[in-house]
Amino acid sequence: MAPPHTTRRSRGALGALALALLAAALLSFAPAFTSGATPQSRRDVLSSMGLVAAPAAVAGLSLGVEEVQAIGPPWAGRYSDPQHPNCKRLISEVTLNGMRVDGRDGKPGCGEGVKAEVWAIRAAFKEQGSNEALFDFSFKGGPKDVVGKWDGSGIVFPDGNKWTKMK
Repeated sequence: MAPPHTTRRSRGALGALALALLAAALLSFAPAFTSGATPQSRRDVLSSMGLVAAPAAVAGLSLGVEEVQAIGPPWAGRYSDPQHPNCKRLISEVTLNGMRVDGRDGKPGCGEGVKAEVWAIRAAFKEQGSNEALFDFSFKGGPKDVVGKWDGSGIVFPDGNKWTKMK
């Protein structure tokens, strides 16, 4: 099942497409209500508005997690980080170019009553479908462009730390 944000984005794109198609359909019937006007086919109206190719364009912009994962590793999901036990590591909004990473850092871990810093970053893929991404941890004093490599069960970083994907 796709994460809620993916579904929300897809619904938004489909809603915009539905509104555009409804407007085009209504406009195609307008000539029938005016005297002396030549009726147009729905295809003519859609073509004049450039909406014939719209469904294909919208579909290309709103890829779901399944489509992106078919191109490369299954990055999206929750992870455990041994350097920050019980702290959130969530990868979402995976696109062809990168992904969103949300997390929390406690000292050393997270738990009830532990003060933790909440953060969110973007990670960029080295190339589409790549099993490597560049993570920017500079906001918290860490390095920029840290290479994280998908190894089949999680993400391995150059310092040897591994975020293991949770089931």
